[in-house]
Amino acid sequence: SREIAESFKAAAASCANPMLASAGYHEPSLIVLAGTKTRLTDGAGAANALLTGGPCAFAAVAEEEHAAFIAALGGRASTLETLKTIDAVNYSKGRRLKISLARLGG
Repeated sequence: SREIAESFKAAAASCANPMLASAGYHEPSLIVLAGTKTRLTDGAGAANALLTGGPCAFAAVAEEEHAAFIAALGGRASTLETLKTIDAVNYSKGRRLKISLARLGG
């Protein structure tokens, strides 16, 4: 959660009201660290957040939600900018995580 939140805050530094949608990663600590505008959702929900959220909308997408995320973006998938890929281990669940932080470009 810490690395996602830090990467999000750095990417959104110039935004007055940034929003983060997290697909497939639902740890409550992410909301505490990234802010209460953080939405815990699935791939389609994260895509919708980017499509409707404007230039200060970001998505953190777990590997298992990536296909649904890309499909829901439709034609806008080609404008997706991956800002960071985080490889980590969820110690509480004992599994490997790969999460991409992204936003839509022009």
